[in-house]
Amino acid sequence: MLRKIFLLFLGVLILSQSVFAAGLYVYFTQDAIKDKDGGNITPVTDYHDGGADGGPKLQLYKGSLPAPNQVGSPIGAAAGVAYSSITIVEGGKTYKYQYDCLGSGFNGTKVYIRVWKGTVCPTTANPSSYYGKTDDNASSGTATPNDKWISELKTEYQCQKPYAPSIGNIDEALNRVGNSLEAELVVHINPGSGSEGLREVTSYDLIVTFPDSSVQTFTNVGSSKTLSDAQTGHYVFKAVANNWWGSTEGPEKPYDTLGGGTITTDEITITLNKIEGGMGINNFGIPFSTVYDAGGTQIFTIRDLVTAINATGEGYVATCGFWDAAQQKEVGFTFDQDATVLNKVNTEENPENINLSRAMGYQVSVTGNKSLKLKNYN
Repeated sequence: MLRKIFLLFLGVLILSQSVFAAGLYVYFTQDAIKDKDGGNITPVTDYHDGGADGGPKLQLYKGSLPAPNQVGSPIGAAAGVAYSSITIVEGGKTYKYQYDCLGSGFNGTKVYIRVWKGTVCPTTANPSSYYGKTDDNASSGTATPNDKWISELKTEYQCQKPYAPSIGNIDEALNRVGNSLEAELVVHINPGSGSEGLREVTSYDLIVTFPDSSVQTFTNVGSSKTLSDAQTGHYVFKAVANNWWGSTEGPEKPYDTLGGGTITTDEITITLNKIEGGMGINNFGIPFSTVYDAGGTQIFTIRDLVTAINATGEGYVATCGFWDAAQQKEVGFTFDQDATVLNKVNTEENPENINLSRAMGYQVSVTGNKSLKLKNYN
């Protein structure tokens, strides 16, 4: 009888240990926490103990990570987190500090880690305050906790409003609707950058001035915005980047459409400009499936198009490319003055093997002014 009681007690003990052990072990090396350039700041012990200008400077969160301008509810001893000094060698590196996120409360949850240089969680922009963070670290839902080894965690994000974004590629296409063709524009937004550290962006807005001079702001557009049944004519686009500390507008980018509406013409003239000090970049689309130049030579491929452009005006085609929606990449070529391919971008094909597509938006840079007449008949 005593043996049965002992075995029952042992089973309960083992079960209770399994439940308690579930979770996550987090290990830090002595100099794991770095500034944005990778320099040492201070040992993890100082971060654990907090800082005079707004500590504690090492925060652990369970389930989700609050915005960096909010302290939220970091977890500590009350939530089952234990801190200790250790000496463990893993992967050739010596880890000195350990956080144990254990217990049934951590079963299958996620633990986030955030560290600070300067004021912690400033509610207003602070150029002297930086933070670093880990991705979510999954806790174990079994008796064996997971391990998270941290040998470097940079405080690389600056507590400032975003850098100025810019308008990137603008894709123009013609979509058949009944017996007419409607223009579609896809406006891409490029993130800004700077030397003072990374700055997070929570959302982008797009300010559009339409050809009829009306202005509309599209909010939370992601990295691109599609304008369907678009007006034809002159547009002005401007991107706005937002985060917790403010918003930053980027420069305006004008754009003139080529397609849209009902196509009634059998001919178009493409004007390619190069001004002094400019890059000679021009965008255009071709509204025909069958294309001939003014002399009646049929144009099938990128190579044919470059040859036709080079036969007009001054200078030569330096680059020719287009946006590949499947790859989500710019595809193209650079050429010398003899139209020899110098570089291929995101393709292994040759320009003579890539056929033209009706309503595709092409981007061509030239070294001199050119004008090319195209038609859909011979």
